[in-house]
Amino acid sequence: MREQSCDPILVYKQKGIDQCPEVNNLAKDHMLLCIQTEFQKNCATKFGNKFICVDSTHSTTMYDFVLITVMVTMTSMKEYY
Repeated sequence: MREQSCDPILVYKQKGIDQCPEVNNLAKDHMLLCIQTEFQKNCATKFGNKFICVDSTHSTTMYDFVLITVMVTMTSMKEYY
């Protein structure tokens, strides 16, 4: 990964550790990892006022993890630049 001016790890809470200040009401046995690159942050800021889609997986693997994805739409990369 190229060097970035911002840290892409927004929140990390390890399983078995008490919750961090950024998280409310998360059980000690839960794990939380939030990642957002600078590009993703810019897209969310620029296009998130039009449409946001949230998708989550559930019971898709033998592991007890849920993956939540937040997406914004744009018609082409030309819109970004």
